[in-house]
Amino acid sequence: MPKHHLDTPAKRATAITVVLAVLLGFGATAFSVAPLTVTDSAPVTVRILTEALATPEDLDDQAEALADQPVILHRSHHTQVGDTMDTLLKRLGVDDPQAALFLRQHPVARKILSAPAGKLVQVTTSGGGVSGASLSDMVVLGPPSQAERQNSHASQIHITRQGSTFKVEESLQALHTQTHVSSIHVASNLFTAADQAQWPESITRQVSDVFANDIDFRHGLRPGDHFTVIYETLSLDAETVPWLEDPHHLIAAQCVHQGRSFEAFWFAQAGRGHYFDAQGRSKEHQFLAEPLPTSRITSGFAARMHPIHHHWQNHLGIDYAAPKGTPVRALGAGQVIFAGWQKGYGNVIRLRHSDTQETVYAHLSRSNVKLGQNVMRGQSLGMVGATGWATGPHLHFEFKVDGHQVNPVNVARQAPALTTLANSSRKAFQSAAKIALAQLAATQTTEEAPQVAIARME
Repeated sequence: MPKHHLDTPAKRATAITVVLAVLLGFGATAFSVAPLTVTDSAPVTVRILTEALATPEDLDDQAEALADQPVILHRSHHTQVGDTMDTLLKRLGVDDPQAALFLRQHPVARKILSAPAGKLVQVTTSGGGVSGASLSDMVVLGPPSQAERQNSHASQIHITRQGSTFKVEESLQALHTQTHVSSIHVASNLFTAADQAQWPESITRQVSDVFANDIDFRHGLRPGDHFTVIYETLSLDAETVPWLEDPHHLIAAQCVHQGRSFEAFWFAQAGRGHYFDAQGRSKEHQFLAEPLPTSRITSGFAARMHPIHHHWQNHLGIDYAAPKGTPVRALGAGQVIFAGWQKGYGNVIRLRHSDTQETVYAHLSRSNVKLGQNVMRGQSLGMVGATGWATGPHLHFEFKVDGHQVNPVNVARQAPALTTLANSSRKAFQSAAKIALAQLAATQTTEEAPQVAIARME
């Protein structure tokens, strides 16, 4: 047979194209037809297995045995103002008439509802599920009856069921003191920076009080000013003590303000503690700078357009805007000479501090004091409200000298020192202040202040 040669590249390319077309055509036909023509697949075998399950023996007996098991529950609550023994037990999930009768009649058990409120009550109940449970055990923690132990111990009442009777034991438990150190830098104001650092509100208030005559906290702080504090927290079983008005106590503080350093150290002498600077001079004056340190002044001691009567008149006091219920404190020690309703003042309290000095706290929603009562400097008098002629919740505050209103800011700053450091205590104070000052300085060099123990300044 004659041989055919592909003499040129064009002829070779044409031949390759024809061969590929033929092969692709066969492949496409096979792919499209084959699935429709497969009929000889092997059959699938399916097997069904059935197996009987054994029934547990004595199932009913087991269910009855479980039902007979008592339900043990542990609950805790704090006593509240107006509590009765029935309301307290109901809140704790106790439905036990025998226990309720015993708690109402036993002289020690009756101390549970005595003042002050805020005692911690822990109960163990059994036999009744979520409701209708009988009392097995009760522990009540509250303030001791001895005034000298109020800030060091807790009174514990332990009541246990013993058959059809109850056993009562009363004892004292020592409170634990936790010491904290912290340093903050101010960007806008002290209270914002302290809140971000999670300082207790009362510690921020104590800092503002001890430095009130050194710094204008409303307008004088500058970015970069910083504060360092050492404070203690009284706790019981790792929890703050609820019945104390303030479980947090400032031990030492330092403020660096516009390049100047100010210090304050707590020191006790003759059984009473006060704040002094590094030279032993008192940081406390007879009067606090303000009755509401964290509030906003809406009207100062000046002429203004009256918000209700709409005419210009002298405003002979200071108005502090604050949420309803904010505690109002006494500017200084004194006696309550009026507590009640007085026309535009609404609920008002008047304190006499001396033969010539008087303070007025108006528009209160609530009063905590009675006529004739003696109060301490900083003691809570009542709560901010909007009673009388008020367009919103605020405190109207006045300071009177010889019956005439004067600017409260000037009086507070010019007031005499609250105490002096005795010469016999000076050496002990200087030693304690030196230790605290070293700790304050060390805290400022760290990113986070460590939890350390500081010597109590006594």
